[in-house]
Amino acid sequence: GVTCLAGAVIGLVPRKVIFDNNSTGNNFCLRMRFGYIESVDFLNADSSADPVVGLLIDTQNGGVMVVDCHSEVENATDMPAWAFRVTSTGLSIYDVVFRNCRGDALRKAHHTDVQTGLGVTTNPVTVYGGYFRGNFATDYDIYQTGAGTVQLVNPLLAYGTTSGAVTGFFFDTSGNLKRVGSTLPTIPEMIGDAGSGGKQGAAPAPGAGDAAAGKFLKADGTWVAPPGGGGGVWPKADKCNIDATEYSTIAALMAALSSGVIGRVGEGSFTSDGQTLPAGAMLEGSGIGVTTLTTSSNDKVLTVSGGPVRNLTLTNTRATGTKYGLYSNSGSTDLYNLRAALTAAGSYNYGFAFANGGGTYNLYNCQANVSGASTFNYALFNDRCVVNLHQPVFTGNIYTFGASSVDIYGGVITGNLEADTSPAVIRLHGLPTITGTLTLTSGGTIAGWYRDSSGVIQKAGSASIALDATYLTSGILPAARFNDTAHGNRGGGALHAAATTALAGFLSAADKTRLDALAIEHLGTLTLSGTGTFSWSSISGYRHLLLFGEIRSDRSGTNIDGVGLRFNGDTGNNYGDVYVRGQGTGASAAAQWGVNNLTVGNCNAATSAPASAFSPFFVIIPAITGNTHKGAIGLTYLPDQNIGALTSVFFRSGIWLNTAAITSVVMLPVAGGTGFIAASSASLYGVK
Repeated sequence: GVTCLAGAVIGLVPRKVIFDNNSTGNNFCLRMRFGYIESVDFLNADSSADPVVGLLIDTQNGGVMVVDCHSEVENATDMPAWAFRVTSTGLSIYDVVFRNCRGDALRKAHHTDVQTGLGVTTNPVTVYGGYFRGNFATDYDIYQTGAGTVQLVNPLLAYGTTSGAVTGFFFDTSGNLKRVGSTLPTIPEMIGDAGSGGKQGAAPAPGAGDAAAGKFLKADGTWVAPPGGGGGVWPKADKCNIDATEYSTIAALMAALSSGVIGRVGEGSFTSDGQTLPAGAMLEGSGIGVTTLTTSSNDKVLTVSGGPVRNLTLTNTRATGTKYGLYSNSGSTDLYNLRAALTAAGSYNYGFAFANGGGTYNLYNCQANVSGASTFNYALFNDRCVVNLHQPVFTGNIYTFGASSVDIYGGVITGNLEADTSPAVIRLHGLPTITGTLTLTSGGTIAGWYRDSSGVIQKAGSASIALDATYLTSGILPAARFNDTAHGNRGGGALHAAATTALAGFLSAADKTRLDALAIEHLGTLTLSGTGTFSWSSISGYRHLLLFGEIRSDRSGTNIDGVGLRFNGDTGNNYGDVYVRGQGTGASAAAQWGVNNLTVGNCNAATSAPASAFSPFFVIIPAITGNTHKGAIGLTYLPDQNIGALTSVFFRSGIWLNTAAITSVVMLPVAGGTGFIAASSASLYGVK
């Protein structure tokens, strides 16, 4: 939510990402009001702002130029999202220009509002190259509303959809040049020279019979017969111009060019069998898919040496050997809006090949479609040069060798990347999409982040590392993304101190050791839904047992029943016990020996009142793993309104004449009842 001062100039080196993941506050990463911004990436994953915006341009006092920036909005909630948004404050309406920028609107589901790569309301905006994508095909790559306008100059649109006052030309994802509002580009018709010069454009259509009459197109824009009444036709495919001088072939054009001179090639397809552009000369066509240089017999379509080349398709259809689209082995060159197409069979296919061992090559919005060769299909081959790819759309592999570098700024690479032999390096900027593999050979390096074919963000130089909190070095993770299970100190400092008798906190290691030494574990609580007994089995790993709960027997005709234990399934007469009974103001005692249970107390039976009166009990079974006879100590209470002062407390202790470790326990009535009634419950605990 930062707003830049008027007239600011921003360029982050090395390239950085500005995030806005905050769920409250401003709806943008950065707001520019007047100035220049270059090489900055924006990512806004806000879940509450409306709309969610990466870079907001809100003009005041002057215009804004945005160069080589990438803005991405990712929002999983039901909000509109604009990667770039252009508007104005009050009446401060100024021009805004985008050059080689990328805007992506990415969401998990479709929303009824707009999710767009670029949204414009009030300002005049011009877009040179770049790539823009709406969320779905039913959204808009470019969205305009209000009094603003948008002029497109050959950007790449993911779905080819626009809305509002948008004009100009764009490329679709198949590399076709299209005019906004039409499936095919419309080129204005040329204006012939009437004494003060004409205007370039499409040739006027010839009339009926003009071909039979051998007519040609004059500079005044009319079709006329050659002077003298005869002569051959000058094919349109051979027409090209340089400084108002016409040449019949590409070879003648190349011979006439010199440093700093522009050679312009009109609409059509021209044979260019390995022609070399003179050093420093410039060559310009009318657009990708509009002007095509082709060869079917030479290994190269075009060789360049220092001068820029623009707006051409280069097609090599030779079916054998090694072939190139554009080749350079000297100088440094800027290339704009070029497409290299090499799909015929052969040994090696190279779309763009640079092999001068030191030149610098900048490619802007260039495309390559390279396949069919038996050995290598390289969209880009780089031998010891510096190459910068801005928003490339390549089908084919990228290879760089030796003392070389390739920097990729956004774009889509449908193929593999290979850096061969140190210090060769490929650096990734602006999250380009790369569908193939990344290969490092003999010390080569590939660095940066990219999207794979599934859209998952990966880190180059590692084996399929998805973007997660491991790689964050600053900032605050939103609560919605904080789902790991780790606990303890984090970047913000200690969460809690150790617990004390006066302060809550974490359990210290020393206290945990003490707690382990006193560990008591719950082995199960049984609550009866009908008449029955209690049993526990597979008891091991404990020194003592504790048993307690509340019970009532189904014994009829009396108010009391005995409560006994049996260990390890022993029903023989191997038990004995003694008891002391406190009843009102009196007491009694007795003992028994050679019985089939260890009686640990007594409980309420059927005639005791009320019917909800249950006897609480507590039993200790110590030393269950020793090699001596096993014993138990029990305490029970009999509440009974019928006997008033005769309500009793029993203290009983007994022994089992067996030295085996106790592994199972059964608790049952032993003085006439068949079981304990429903709602009786007992809990067993083991003490380590």
